[in-house]
Amino acid sequence: MKTTLNDPSSTLQSILKLSHLKRPTPQCLLGALFLIVCFLQTTVIQAQQIETENLNKFPSGKGFPADDFFSFSRLQNQRLFSRDYAHDVIDTVRINNPGTAALMITGFTFSDTSRFTLPNQEDTLLPLIIPAGSFYDLEVEFIEDGNLKTVFVETLDIFSNAGTKRISLGGAYQLQPEGDQELAASQYPALFGLGTDVPQPFTGSRMRQIFPNAREISDGLYGAIV
Repeated sequence: MKTTLNDPSSTLQSILKLSHLKRPTPQCLLGALFLIVCFLQTTVIQAQQIETENLNKFPSGKGFPADDFFSFSRLQNQRLFSRDYAHDVIDTVRINNPGTAALMITGFTFSDTSRFTLPNQEDTLLPLIIPAGSFYDLEVEFIEDGNLKTVFVETLDIFSNAGTKRISLGGAYQLQPEGDQELAASQYPALFGLGTDVPQPFTGSRMRQIFPNAREISDGLYGAIV
């Protein structure tokens, strides 16, 4: 009997053929045991794993906008009319290792380094070792500095011994918080990775706002994302 050790399907077929023997000999039983071991080896789950988590949460506990999507905003001028306006230029990407062996982070690559950076310079401290069942909080900073109001999405690739994990980074940038430098309402869905079509400009009527209550959320009335 010819068996392909690195092919789980052929190995399983061989095991099933042996199981149909009415009086298997000791040699057949030993062969079946060998095939089972080979089958388990070819289907073993990788010990180290990589998962990202967004610490901004929906009421349901899911990451907002997603565990692989992070949103940032930056104002070039935060002060206007004697008031200070807040912006969100740093967010935390939690890198989890739910596996059973150490996770080794070996590199980071931004799609555009003029817009995002690692303020704690983890890219100079490689490799980062995350023990099994533990995590590392990676800070990402939004550093866009231009003359246009804009929304865009870039990416960050995290390289490791468990493969490459890609996350999306949405950024909203404007010169000041009010006036003609504000972003249009139609631009904001892209900041959160949504494809929602928002009418722009408005024609004088206000859009209807819906705020689901706890029961509606738990019943999934507005979908699983809430």
